[in-house]
Amino acid sequence: MVSKWIFPGTAGHGSFRKMRRAFLLFLTLPLLFASGADGAEQALPVITEAKELHRLTRAEMLAPRKVRIKGIITYKRGEQFNDFAMQDASGGFIADVQQPGPSTRALVAGQEVEIEGFTIVDPPPAPRVSVTKLTPGPVVGLPEALSLTPQAVLGGAGLFSYVEFIGVIRSTRIETELDPARLVLEFGPPNQRLSARLARYDDKTRALLVPDTRVRVRGTALAWTSANLQPYSIFLGVHDPSQIEVLSQALEPPLAERVPIGTLIASPPEGFDARRQTVRGTVTLHWPGELVVLQHKDGAIRATPAGVSNLTLGDEVDATGFASAESGRIVLDEAVFGTATAGGLPEAETVDATRLQLQASSVDREGHRVRTFGILREVASREGQAILQMESGGTFFAALLPPGEKVPEGIRPGSSLELTGICNFILGERARRYAIRLDGFEIQLPGVAGLRMLSSPPWWTPQRLAAVIAVYIVLGVLYES
Repeated sequence: MVSKWIFPGTAGHGSFRKMRRAFLLFLTLPLLFASGADGAEQALPVITEAKELHRLTRAEMLAPRKVRIKGIITYKRGEQFNDFAMQDASGGFIADVQQPGPSTRALVAGQEVEIEGFTIVDPPPAPRVSVTKLTPGPVVGLPEALSLTPQAVLGGAGLFSYVEFIGVIRSTRIETELDPARLVLEFGPPNQRLSARLARYDDKTRALLVPDTRVRVRGTALAWTSANLQPYSIFLGVHDPSQIEVLSQALEPPLAERVPIGTLIASPPEGFDARRQTVRGTVTLHWPGELVVLQHKDGAIRATPAGVSNLTLGDEVDATGFASAESGRIVLDEAVFGTATAGGLPEAETVDATRLQLQASSVDREGHRVRTFGILREVASREGQAILQMESGGTFFAALLPPGEKVPEGIRPGSSLELTGICNFILGERARRYAIRLDGFEIQLPGVAGLRMLSSPPWWTPQRLAAVIAVYIVLGVLYES
Protein backbone atom coordinates (compact mmCIF):
# COMPACT_ATOMS: atom_id res chain seq x y z
CA MET A 1 0.00 0.00 0.00
CA VAL A 2 1.27 3.46 -0.84
CA SER A 3 2.60 5.55 2.01
CA LYS A 4 0.67 8.64 3.05
CA TRP A 5 0.07 10.31 6.37
CA ILE A 6 -3.63 10.58 5.66
CA PHE A 7 -5.62 13.55 6.90
CA PRO A 8 -9.10 12.83 8.28
CA GLY A 9 -11.59 12.64 5.46
CA THR A 10 -9.08 11.84 2.71
CA ALA A 11 -8.69 8.66 0.73
CA GLY A 12 -5.71 7.23 -1.11
CA HIS A 13 -5.34 6.89 -4.85
CA GLY A 14 -2.63 4.25 -4.76
CA SER A 15 -1.89 3.67 -8.42
CA PHE A 16 -1.56 7.39 -9.17
CA ARG A 17 0.85 7.92 -6.29
CA LYS A 18 2.96 4.95 -7.31
CA MET A 19 3.30 6.30 -10.83
CA ARG A 20 4.07 9.80 -9.53
CA ARG A 21 6.77 8.53 -7.17
CA ALA A 22 8.28 6.31 -9.82
CA PHE A 23 8.44 9.32 -12.15
CA LEU A 24 10.05 11.49 -9.46
CA LEU A 25 12.53 8.71 -8.74
CA PHE A 26 13.35 8.45 -12.43
CA LEU A 27 14.00 12.19 -12.64
CA THR A 28 16.04 12.54 -9.45
CA LEU A 29 18.24 9.46 -9.45
CA PRO A 30 20.46 10.71 -12.30
CA LEU A 31 20.98 13.94 -10.36
CA LEU A 32 21.85 12.05 -7.22
CA PHE A 33 24.26 9.53 -8.60
CA ALA A 34 25.77 11.35 -11.58
CA SER A 35 29.54 10.98 -11.88
CA GLY A 36 32.27 13.08 -13.45
CA ALA A 37 34.86 15.61 -12.37
CA ASP A 38 32.53 18.59 -12.59
CA GLY A 39 29.77 16.80 -10.66
CA ALA A 40 32.17 15.71 -7.96
CA GLU A 41 33.28 19.29 -7.43
CA GLN A 42 29.64 20.47 -7.08
CA ALA A 43 28.34 17.53 -5.01
CA LEU A 44 27.04 18.37 -1.53
CA PRO A 45 28.00 16.09 1.36
CA VAL A 46 25.67 13.22 2.20
CA ILE A 47 23.44 13.91 5.20
CA THR A 48 24.29 11.42 7.95
CA GLU A 49 22.47 12.86 10.97
CA ALA A 50 18.76 13.59 11.46
CA LYS A 51 19.41 17.06 12.89
CA GLU A 52 20.85 18.10 9.51
CA LEU A 53 17.48 17.39 7.88
CA HIS A 54 15.77 19.87 10.21
CA ARG A 55 18.17 22.62 9.13
CA LEU A 56 17.32 22.38 5.44
CA THR A 57 15.17 24.94 3.65
CA ARG A 58 12.37 23.86 1.36
CA ALA A 59 14.53 24.64 -1.68
CA GLU A 60 17.38 22.55 -0.28
CA MET A 61 15.06 19.61 0.35
CA LEU A 62 13.72 19.84 -3.18
CA ALA A 63 17.27 19.97 -4.63
CA PRO A 64 17.27 17.12 -3.37
CA ARG A 65 19.92 16.10 -0.82
CA LYS A 66 21.31 12.59 -0.52
CA VAL A 67 20.80 10.91 2.85
CA ARG A 68 22.37 7.94 4.64
CA ILE A 69 21.33 7.53 8.28
CA LYS A 70 21.37 4.67 10.76
CA GLY A 71 18.77 4.75 13.52
CA ILE A 72 15.88 3.08 15.31
CA ILE A 73 12.23 2.84 14.23
CA THR A 74 10.02 4.55 16.84
CA TYR A 75 6.60 4.39 15.17
CA LYS A 76 5.02 2.32 12.39
CA ARG A 77 1.29 2.61 11.95
CA GLY A 78 0.77 -0.80 10.29
CA GLU A 79 2.37 -3.63 8.33
CA GLN A 80 0.62 -2.52 5.14
CA PHE A 81 2.33 0.88 5.13
CA ASN A 82 5.82 1.54 3.84
CA ASP A 83 6.55 4.66 5.88
CA PHE A 84 7.71 4.91 9.49
CA ALA A 85 9.24 7.32 11.99
CA MET A 86 12.87 6.74 12.95
CA GLN A 87 15.52 8.59 14.89
CA ASP A 88 19.22 8.63 15.63
CA ALA A 89 21.02 10.30 18.52
CA SER A 90 20.41 13.75 17.03
CA GLY A 91 16.68 13.67 16.19
CA GLY A 92 13.94 12.04 14.15
CA PHE A 93 12.24 12.13 10.76
CA ILE A 94 9.90 10.20 8.47
CA ALA A 95 11.31 7.48 6.19
CA ASP A 96 9.32 6.48 3.11
CA VAL A 97 10.37 3.26 1.33
CA GLN A 98 9.78 3.52 -2.42
CA GLN A 99 10.00 -0.20 -3.19
CA PRO A 100 8.37 -2.01 -0.25
CA GLY A 101 8.84 -5.73 0.13
CA PRO A 102 8.52 -8.49 2.75
CA SER A 103 11.39 -6.98 4.77
CA THR A 104 9.59 -3.64 4.90
CA ARG A 105 6.35 -5.17 6.11
CA ALA A 106 8.22 -7.07 8.83
CA LEU A 107 9.75 -3.92 10.36
CA VAL A 108 8.80 -3.24 13.98
CA ALA A 109 9.23 -0.42 16.49
CA GLY A 110 12.56 -0.71 18.27
CA GLN A 111 14.32 -2.20 15.24
CA GLU A 112 17.61 -0.79 14.02
CA VAL A 113 17.73 0.16 10.33
CA GLU A 114 20.04 1.95 7.94
CA ILE A 115 18.46 3.93 5.12
CA GLU A 116 19.80 5.60 2.00
CA GLY A 117 17.79 7.94 -0.20
CA PHE A 118 17.00 11.58 -0.82
CA THR A 119 14.96 14.38 0.74
CA ILE A 120 11.35 15.07 -0.28
CA VAL A 121 8.58 17.34 1.05
CA ASP A 122 5.51 15.69 -0.46
CA PRO A 123 3.49 14.13 1.06
CA PRO A 124 3.87 15.91 4.41
CA PRO A 125 5.03 15.83 7.12
CA ALA A 126 8.65 16.93 6.57
CA PRO A 127 11.50 16.26 7.08
CA ARG A 128 10.93 13.18 4.99
CA VAL A 129 13.34 10.86 3.20
CA SER A 130 12.48 8.82 0.14
CA VAL A 131 14.31 5.56 0.82
CA THR A 132 16.01 3.84 -2.11
CA LYS A 133 17.95 1.34 -0.01
CA LEU A 134 16.93 -0.17 3.32
CA THR A 135 19.14 -2.40 5.48
CA PRO A 136 17.20 -3.93 8.39
CA GLY A 137 19.10 -4.59 11.60
CA PRO A 138 18.36 -6.30 14.90
CA VAL A 139 15.56 -5.33 17.29
CA VAL A 140 17.39 -3.37 19.99
CA GLY A 141 14.42 -1.76 21.73
CA LEU A 142 13.04 1.76 21.68
CA PRO A 143 15.39 4.61 22.62
CA GLU A 144 15.11 6.33 25.97
CA ALA A 145 12.18 8.73 25.79
CA LEU A 146 12.84 12.44 26.07
CA SER A 147 10.81 13.54 29.13
CA LEU A 148 8.79 16.69 28.39
CA THR A 149 5.76 18.55 29.67
CA PRO A 150 2.66 18.44 27.46
CA GLN A 151 3.02 22.18 26.95
CA ALA A 152 6.57 21.70 25.64
CA VAL A 153 5.38 19.04 23.19
CA LEU A 154 2.69 21.41 21.90
CA GLY A 155 5.38 24.05 21.52
CA GLY A 156 7.37 21.80 19.17
CA ALA A 157 9.98 20.36 21.54
CA GLY A 158 11.18 16.89 20.56
CA LEU A 159 9.38 16.98 17.22
CA PHE A 160 9.70 13.65 15.33
CA SER A 161 11.57 12.15 18.29
CA TYR A 162 10.52 9.59 20.89
CA VAL A 163 9.16 11.51 23.89
CA GLU A 164 7.09 11.04 27.01
CA PHE A 165 4.75 13.18 29.10
CA ILE A 166 2.36 12.75 32.03
CA GLY A 167 -1.26 13.86 31.90
CA VAL A 168 -4.89 13.03 32.68
CA ILE A 169 -7.08 11.69 29.86
CA ARG A 170 -10.02 14.04 29.28
CA SER A 171 -11.82 12.25 26.46
CA THR A 172 -11.42 9.31 24.09
CA ARG A 173 -12.75 8.44 20.66
CA ILE A 174 -12.16 6.10 17.73
CA GLU A 175 -11.04 8.09 14.67
CA THR A 176 -12.39 5.98 11.82
CA GLU A 177 -11.46 8.45 9.08
CA LEU A 178 -7.78 7.68 9.63
CA ASP A 179 -6.21 4.60 8.04
CA PRO A 180 -5.93 2.50 10.08
CA ALA A 181 -8.52 3.68 12.61
CA ARG A 182 -6.86 5.08 15.74
CA LEU A 183 -7.83 5.19 19.39
CA VAL A 184 -7.42 8.90 20.18
CA LEU A 185 -6.77 10.07 23.75
CA GLU A 186 -7.24 13.79 24.40
CA PHE A 187 -5.29 15.65 27.09
CA GLY A 188 -5.40 19.20 28.45
CA PRO A 189 -7.82 22.14 28.50
CA PRO A 190 -9.79 23.11 25.36
CA ASN A 191 -7.30 25.77 24.26
CA GLN A 192 -4.30 23.43 24.69
CA ARG A 193 -5.50 20.06 23.47
CA LEU A 194 -2.83 17.41 22.91
CA SER A 195 -3.83 14.04 21.49
CA ALA A 196 -2.15 10.64 21.53
CA ARG A 197 -3.14 8.30 18.68
CA LEU A 198 -2.79 4.56 19.17
CA ALA A 199 -2.31 2.58 15.97
CA ARG A 200 -3.00 -0.73 17.76
CA TYR A 201 -5.62 -1.29 20.45
CA ASP A 202 -8.33 -3.70 21.57
CA ASP A 203 -11.40 -3.68 23.82
CA LYS A 204 -9.22 -4.22 26.90
CA THR A 205 -7.20 -1.11 26.02
CA ARG A 206 -10.34 0.96 25.54
CA ALA A 207 -11.74 -0.20 28.89
CA LEU A 208 -8.50 0.73 30.66
CA LEU A 209 -7.84 4.13 29.07
CA VAL A 210 -10.93 6.16 30.01
CA PRO A 211 -11.44 9.80 31.01
CA ASP A 212 -9.88 10.79 34.36
CA THR A 213 -7.12 8.16 34.06
CA ARG A 214 -3.66 9.60 34.83
CA VAL A 215 -1.04 8.12 32.53
CA ARG A 216 2.53 8.38 31.31
CA VAL A 217 2.46 8.35 27.50
CA ARG A 218 5.46 7.46 25.35
CA GLY A 219 5.40 7.96 21.60
CA THR A 220 6.76 9.85 18.64
CA ALA A 221 5.94 13.57 18.52
CA LEU A 222 4.46 14.09 15.05
CA ALA A 223 2.89 17.04 13.25
CA TRP A 224 1.54 18.06 9.91
CA THR A 225 3.81 20.60 8.24
CA SER A 226 2.94 23.56 6.07
CA ALA A 227 4.43 24.47 2.67
CA ASN A 228 7.26 26.31 4.45
CA LEU A 229 7.92 23.23 6.64
CA GLN A 230 6.46 24.70 9.85
CA PRO A 231 4.66 22.25 12.17
CA TYR A 232 1.01 22.48 13.14
CA SER A 233 -1.51 20.12 14.72
CA ILE A 234 1.11 18.37 16.88
CA PHE A 235 0.20 14.96 18.30
CA LEU A 236 1.82 11.77 19.59
CA GLY A 237 1.94 8.64 17.44
CA VAL A 238 1.82 5.72 19.89
CA HIS A 239 2.86 2.35 18.50
CA ASP A 240 0.87 0.14 20.91
CA PRO A 241 -0.68 0.13 24.43
CA SER A 242 2.59 -1.03 26.03
CA GLN A 243 3.82 2.55 25.65
CA ILE A 244 1.12 3.88 27.99
CA GLU A 245 1.59 3.41 31.73
CA VAL A 246 -1.41 3.91 34.02
CA LEU A 247 -0.33 5.93 37.06
CA SER A 248 -3.76 6.20 38.70
CA GLN A 249 -7.11 4.90 37.57
CA ALA A 250 -10.19 6.96 36.83
CA LEU A 251 -12.84 7.65 39.43
CA GLU A 252 -16.44 7.22 38.38
CA PRO A 253 -18.41 10.52 38.50
CA PRO A 254 -20.22 9.68 41.77
CA LEU A 255 -16.83 9.19 43.45
CA ALA A 256 -15.19 12.37 42.11
CA GLU A 257 -14.32 15.10 44.59
CA ARG A 258 -17.34 17.28 45.40
CA VAL A 259 -16.62 21.01 45.45
CA PRO A 260 -18.93 24.03 45.96
CA ILE A 261 -19.25 26.12 42.80
CA GLY A 262 -17.89 29.18 44.60
CA THR A 263 -14.77 27.28 45.66
CA LEU A 264 -14.13 25.82 42.22
CA ILE A 265 -14.43 29.09 40.29
CA ALA A 266 -11.95 30.74 42.70
CA SER A 267 -9.38 27.91 42.53
CA PRO A 268 -6.32 27.96 40.24
CA PRO A 269 -6.65 25.53 37.30
CA GLU A 270 -4.37 22.48 37.18
CA GLY A 271 -4.16 22.19 33.40
CA PHE A 272 -3.04 18.77 32.15
CA ASP A 273 -2.99 17.40 35.73
CA ALA A 274 -6.60 18.30 36.55
CA ARG A 275 -8.80 15.44 37.77
CA ARG A 276 -12.57 15.38 37.55
CA GLN A 277 -14.55 17.29 40.17
CA THR A 278 -18.26 17.49 40.88
CA VAL A 279 -20.41 20.57 41.53
CA ARG A 280 -24.14 20.91 42.10
CA GLY A 281 -26.38 23.71 40.93
CA THR A 282 -29.51 24.79 39.10
CA VAL A 283 -29.62 24.72 35.30
CA THR A 284 -30.11 28.32 34.15
CA LEU A 285 -29.06 27.85 30.51
CA HIS A 286 -28.98 24.83 28.23
CA TRP A 287 -27.84 25.07 24.64
CA PRO A 288 -27.94 21.35 23.72
CA GLY A 289 -24.55 19.87 22.92
CA GLU A 290 -22.80 23.21 23.40
CA LEU A 291 -23.27 24.87 26.77
CA VAL A 292 -24.85 24.35 30.19
CA VAL A 293 -24.79 26.97 32.96
CA LEU A 294 -25.30 26.04 36.60
CA GLN A 295 -25.98 28.60 39.31
CA HIS A 296 -25.91 28.26 43.08
CA LYS A 297 -26.07 30.75 45.91
CA ASP A 298 -22.24 30.93 46.00
CA GLY A 299 -21.63 31.38 42.27
CA ALA A 300 -22.22 30.19 38.71
CA ILE A 301 -20.20 28.07 36.30
CA ARG A 302 -20.32 27.16 32.62
CA ALA A 303 -19.99 23.53 31.55
CA THR A 304 -19.22 22.10 28.11
CA PRO A 305 -21.04 18.75 27.83
CA ALA A 306 -19.13 15.58 26.96
CA GLY A 307 -22.21 14.31 25.13
CA VAL A 308 -25.97 14.63 24.90
CA SER A 309 -27.55 15.82 28.14
CA ASN A 310 -31.28 15.69 28.90
CA LEU A 311 -31.69 18.79 31.04
CA THR A 312 -34.45 21.33 31.65
CA LEU A 313 -34.20 24.88 32.94
CA GLY A 314 -34.66 24.86 36.71
CA ASP A 315 -33.33 21.32 37.20
CA GLU A 316 -30.99 20.72 40.12
CA VAL A 317 -28.18 18.45 38.99
CA ASP A 318 -24.64 17.24 39.66
CA ALA A 319 -22.07 18.06 36.98
CA THR A 320 -18.72 16.25 36.87
CA GLY A 321 -15.86 17.50 34.68
CA PHE A 322 -12.40 19.05 34.46
CA ALA A 323 -11.93 22.60 35.76
CA SER A 324 -10.25 24.65 33.00
CA ALA A 325 -9.29 28.30 32.62
CA GLU A 326 -10.95 30.00 29.66
CA SER A 327 -11.13 33.75 28.97
CA GLY A 328 -10.67 34.77 32.58
CA ARG A 329 -13.10 32.26 34.05
CA ILE A 330 -13.24 28.62 35.15
CA VAL A 331 -15.35 26.30 33.01
CA LEU A 332 -16.18 22.65 33.56
CA ASP A 333 -14.75 20.80 30.55
CA GLU A 334 -16.04 17.44 29.24
CA ALA A 335 -18.88 17.53 31.78
CA VAL A 336 -21.25 14.64 32.46
CA PHE A 337 -24.45 15.13 34.41
CA GLY A 338 -26.16 13.07 37.09
CA THR A 339 -29.87 12.47 37.58
CA ALA A 340 -31.71 15.79 37.66
CA THR A 341 -34.43 16.75 40.10
CA ALA A 342 -37.06 19.32 39.26
CA GLY A 343 -36.63 22.71 40.87
CA GLY A 344 -37.07 26.38 40.10
CA LEU A 345 -34.97 29.05 38.44
CA PRO A 346 -33.16 31.50 40.73
CA GLU A 347 -34.53 35.02 40.60
CA ALA A 348 -32.87 37.13 37.91
CA GLU A 349 -31.22 40.32 39.15
CA THR A 350 -32.58 43.41 37.41
CA VAL A 351 -29.73 45.67 36.38
CA ASP A 352 -29.33 48.26 33.63
CA ALA A 353 -26.67 47.74 30.97
CA THR A 354 -24.47 50.68 32.00
CA ARG A 355 -24.24 49.54 35.62
CA LEU A 356 -23.69 45.95 34.48
CA GLN A 357 -20.61 47.03 32.54
CA LEU A 358 -19.24 49.54 35.05
CA GLN A 359 -19.47 47.08 37.98
CA ALA A 360 -17.87 44.17 36.11
CA SER A 361 -14.71 44.25 38.26
CA SER A 362 -16.47 44.80 41.59
CA VAL A 363 -19.67 42.72 41.46
CA ASP A 364 -19.60 39.05 40.43
CA ARG A 365 -22.37 38.63 37.89
CA GLU A 366 -20.38 36.38 35.53
CA GLY A 367 -22.57 33.40 34.58
CA HIS A 368 -25.44 34.70 36.71
CA ARG A 369 -29.03 35.14 35.64
CA VAL A 370 -29.79 38.82 35.01
CA ARG A 371 -32.56 40.96 33.54
CA THR A 372 -31.74 44.11 31.56
CA PHE A 373 -33.28 46.40 28.94
CA GLY A 374 -32.37 48.04 25.67
CA ILE A 375 -33.31 49.14 22.16
CA LEU A 376 -32.77 46.64 19.35
CA ARG A 377 -30.51 48.28 16.76
CA GLU A 378 -29.80 45.38 14.42
CA VAL A 379 -30.32 41.62 14.02
CA ALA A 380 -27.23 39.77 12.82
CA SER A 381 -26.29 36.11 12.39
CA ARG A 382 -23.09 34.18 13.07
CA GLU A 383 -22.84 30.53 12.02
CA GLY A 384 -26.61 30.09 12.26
CA GLN A 385 -26.93 31.87 15.61
CA ALA A 386 -29.15 34.96 15.86
CA ILE A 387 -27.46 37.97 17.50
CA LEU A 388 -29.45 40.97 18.66
CA GLN A 389 -27.34 44.13 18.72
CA MET A 390 -28.67 46.23 21.60
CA GLU A 391 -28.16 49.75 22.96
CA SER A 392 -29.09 51.21 26.31
CA GLY A 393 -28.15 54.74 27.38
CA GLY A 394 -25.07 54.72 25.14
CA THR A 395 -23.94 51.25 26.24
CA PHE A 396 -23.84 48.71 23.41
CA PHE A 397 -24.08 44.96 23.94
CA ALA A 398 -25.34 41.80 22.25
CA ALA A 399 -27.98 39.23 23.15
CA LEU A 400 -27.58 35.72 21.74
CA LEU A 401 -30.31 33.20 21.07
CA PRO A 402 -29.54 29.47 21.17
CA PRO A 403 -28.09 28.16 17.87
CA GLY A 404 -30.89 27.51 15.37
CA GLU A 405 -33.56 29.65 17.09
CA LYS A 406 -34.99 32.62 15.16
CA VAL A 407 -36.00 36.05 16.37
CA PRO A 408 -39.81 36.34 16.62
CA GLU A 409 -41.30 38.13 13.60
CA GLY A 410 -42.77 41.00 15.62
CA ILE A 411 -39.40 42.04 17.01
CA ARG A 412 -37.71 44.54 14.67
CA PRO A 413 -34.95 47.15 14.92
CA GLY A 414 -36.16 49.98 17.12
CA SER A 415 -38.11 47.69 19.46
CA SER A 416 -37.67 48.23 23.17
CA LEU A 417 -36.88 44.85 24.77
CA GLU A 418 -36.57 43.23 28.17
CA LEU A 419 -33.85 40.53 28.14
CA THR A 420 -33.52 37.76 30.74
CA GLY A 421 -30.54 35.46 30.41
CA ILE A 422 -26.97 34.73 31.46
CA CYS A 423 -24.36 37.48 31.82
CA ASN A 424 -21.22 36.72 29.81
CA PHE A 425 -18.32 39.15 30.25
CA ILE A 426 -16.02 39.40 27.22
CA LEU A 427 -12.28 39.50 27.72
CA GLY A 428 -10.87 40.21 24.29
CA GLU A 429 -7.78 41.67 22.69
CA ARG A 430 -7.96 44.97 24.57
CA ALA A 431 -8.06 43.19 27.93
CA ARG A 432 -5.14 40.93 26.98
CA ARG A 433 -2.97 43.79 25.70
CA TYR A 434 -3.67 46.51 28.24
CA ALA A 435 -4.87 44.60 31.33
CA ILE A 436 -8.29 46.25 31.09
CA ARG A 437 -10.67 43.78 32.64
CA LEU A 438 -13.59 44.11 30.27
CA ASP A 439 -14.08 44.48 26.54
CA GLY A 440 -17.85 44.27 26.86
CA PHE A 441 -20.60 41.86 27.80
CA GLU A 442 -23.37 39.87 26.19
CA ILE A 443 -26.56 38.22 27.37
CA GLN A 444 -26.92 34.53 26.53
CA LEU A 445 -30.63 33.84 26.22
CA PRO A 446 -32.24 30.48 27.09
CA GLY A 447 -34.58 30.93 24.10
CA VAL A 448 -37.26 33.30 22.85
CA ALA A 449 -38.81 33.08 26.32
CA GLY A 450 -35.94 35.30 27.44
CA LEU A 451 -37.23 38.10 25.16
CA ARG A 452 -40.12 40.44 26.01
CA MET A 453 -41.07 43.36 23.81
CA LEU A 454 -41.89 46.46 25.84
CA SER A 455 -42.75 48.68 22.87
CA SER A 456 -42.79 48.47 19.08
CA PRO A 457 -40.48 50.56 16.93
CA PRO A 458 -41.77 54.15 16.41
CA TRP A 459 -43.46 54.73 13.06
CA TRP A 460 -41.37 57.83 12.46
CA THR A 461 -37.96 56.57 11.56
CA PRO A 462 -35.15 58.65 10.00
CA GLN A 463 -35.67 56.79 6.74
CA ARG A 464 -39.40 57.56 6.62
CA LEU A 465 -38.84 61.18 7.60
CA ALA A 466 -36.28 61.53 4.80
CA ALA A 467 -38.73 59.98 2.33
CA VAL A 468 -41.53 62.39 3.32
CA ILE A 469 -39.19 65.40 3.03
CA ALA A 470 -38.09 64.20 -0.40
CA VAL A 471 -41.72 63.95 -1.53
CA TYR A 472 -42.46 67.50 -0.33
CA ILE A 473 -39.38 68.81 -2.15
CA VAL A 474 -40.44 67.10 -5.39
CA LEU A 475 -43.99 68.40 -5.08
CA GLY A 476 -42.66 71.89 -4.38
CA VAL A 477 -40.48 71.81 -7.48
CA LEU A 478 -43.40 70.60 -9.62
CA TYR A 479 -45.69 73.28 -8.20
CA GLU A 480 -43.18 76.07 -8.92
CA SER A 481 -42.77 74.87 -12.47
